[in-house]
Amino acid sequence: EEFIMNSVSIKELRHGKEAESIAIRSLEGDIYVPFAVVNGESCRVTDAAGRTLKAPSLDRMRNLLDGVNCNEVRLVLDSPYDEMIGLGGAEKHAADLPLVW
Repeated sequence: EEFIMNSVSIKELRHGKEAESIAIRSLEGDIYVPFAVVNGESCRVTDAAGRTLKAPSLDRMRNLLDGVNCNEVRLVLDSPYDEMIGLGGAEKHAADLPLVW
């Protein structure tokens, strides 16, 4: 079974579509990727060409999300600790921090 995640464009979020929240995931290599909850569903946020929006810093992501209609923004930091101690696919622990912009 193929998993297909819904997407929402940054343009839609700037021009009327409201996100209940945006979770910015911090990935290895200083890559930040936003996911928006729209109508109760998690959606990847895309650029004008339909590619997943990403930024090399949290400050740059903040600039990219400027003007977005959103109630809450959070930073989600995945912890590599579980993999380091050999838990691999077991339950993952992530820090979920509210951001005030």
